[in-house]
Amino acid sequence: MSPPVSFNDDPVWRELLRRLAATEAAAPAELSAVMRTARRLFKVAACGLFAANDPHSRYGELTNADIVVDGSCPRFPGGFFAKHAVRGGDGRVLAWLCLVDPHPRAFDETDLASLADLAALAQMYLCQPAQRASRDEPNRHEYILQNVLAGFAEVDERGRIVAWNHSAQRIFGWSAEEAIGRDPFDLIVPALRRQRYARALAPLLAGAGERLCGRRMVIMGMRRGGESFPLEIILNTSRLDERIIVHAFMHDVGRRKADERALREMASRLRTITDNLPAMVAYLDRDLRYRFHNRAYHDWFGVAEDGLIGVDARIFWGASTYAQLRPVLTDVLQGRRGTVEYQLHGKQGPMWFYANLVPEVRPNGKVAGFYLLAQDVSERKRRFQQVEHDATHDALTGLPNRRALMQRMNQAMARARESGDALVLLFMDLDGFKRMNDTLGHEFGDEVLRLFAAQVSSAVRDSDFLGRLAGDEFVLLIEGIHQAHADVAQIAQSVLERVCREQEVLNVVVELSTSIGAAIHSGEDEETAQEWLARADTAMYRAKAKGRSGWSF
Repeated sequence: MSPPVSFNDDPVWRELLRRLAATEAAAPAELSAVMRTARRLFKVAACGLFAANDPHSRYGELTNADIVVDGSCPRFPGGFFAKHAVRGGDGRVLAWLCLVDPHPRAFDETDLASLADLAALAQMYLCQPAQRASRDEPNRHEYILQNVLAGFAEVDERGRIVAWNHSAQRIFGWSAEEAIGRDPFDLIVPALRRQRYARALAPLLAGAGERLCGRRMVIMGMRRGGESFPLEIILNTSRLDERIIVHAFMHDVGRRKADERALREMASRLRTITDNLPAMVAYLDRDLRYRFHNRAYHDWFGVAEDGLIGVDARIFWGASTYAQLRPVLTDVLQGRRGTVEYQLHGKQGPMWFYANLVPEVRPNGKVAGFYLLAQDVSERKRRFQQVEHDATHDALTGLPNRRALMQRMNQAMARARESGDALVLLFMDLDGFKRMNDTLGHEFGDEVLRLFAAQVSSAVRDSDFLGRLAGDEFVLLIEGIHQAHADVAQIAQSVLERVCREQEVLNVVVELSTSIGAAIHSGEDEETAQEWLARADTAMYRAKAKGRSGWSF
């Protein structure tokens, strides 16, 4: 029959587990006392070991599973929660090793394995037979000294140092050989504070002073060279063969505060740099939620400082932009860099961005999220669009030019071959334009051309394509024709009625008229766009031969 299982309530081991779990879980240090009232709690930053019957173990529903990963921590709604069972030899759950984080976090297979390893350590040392714990005492201390990250020392009932680890040597400058056997107050406490600290420690050495146990205290320490510095210390006691042993875990708060200050200064410098870059800078997690963004989001979109933190980027982008970004996002979340150009609506109107997306790949190969650097290319885009517009449009009338017309004709002919629909081309030439241009001047002629273009545009459908071919020649491309001859007659007549009448141009009354040639093209016709245009041109001369203000096939 196996010996009964005991819960080894050792303060040294408690503090060791706290340090290891806090380091392994990368939990926020400010949560160190979140659940300190639990009797069996090991005060891990946001981690803890609870007895199975402790009320703090009831984060989420207790199950028979060894591992529970959940986001339903009641203390931090929307945060993260995970726990691992610590079982006795008979399979009963004796305790739960818990990890709590107020923020959502990824928890991959590596994290699960780390939590399981910590639970195994807890099971090995906290749920072992009492006699085995006594037998393995030397090995236990050796393990602690090798693994604890804080400075660690033990003081016996005589007030002499009996254990001293490498971290303590690093903090104070004294080696274990130099420290063991010495009075800790002479070694690591400034002279002016020794008596006061000695009086505070005396009850612990006498087996009392429980109010000091487990508390985080900041005192003044002293390095080997006599330099004073703030020292965080946690004291606990245990009994060994009726002897009182005081255990101390120590952190160099001065160094830590200097490191924290350096990190804050670095973060401030990086924030200043990113806030003054002429670009959007952001970090998004793999769920596409913003975790950082710079001031450009305020300057360009009116977003408050850190106003997008935790917000799903798809809401900010909008459905159409997200659909455009989706392929590159898929690649980035698989660990590949990507670039993309996309449009967003800013405070001053539409803006175009050219973005680089850089994945953050963890050592285990998992992609945690990605960095986004997006430059405003709106002005470049506008210049490009202007150049493109100028290359395909007539500067005088604003209508598409011959180049754009031929391109559109080829596209329409390709669609007609697939659909079988008929197309119509109306070739229009202003009657008597050369005489007006020569007698009334080129400025007058230009105004006539602008007026003609505007009036024809108002007489046709939005889906029709009107372009200026050259001089006083205009072409109208019509798609979606079902009754070709009847529809063409109606459109041609509409244009003639709108244009052919007396009109005032630059305070001169003139009578405008046009001749129109129509050419039908079906998808079955074997001809080029140029040949189709030539047929319409021929029909126009046929209409002109009949007289002014007419049209002809």
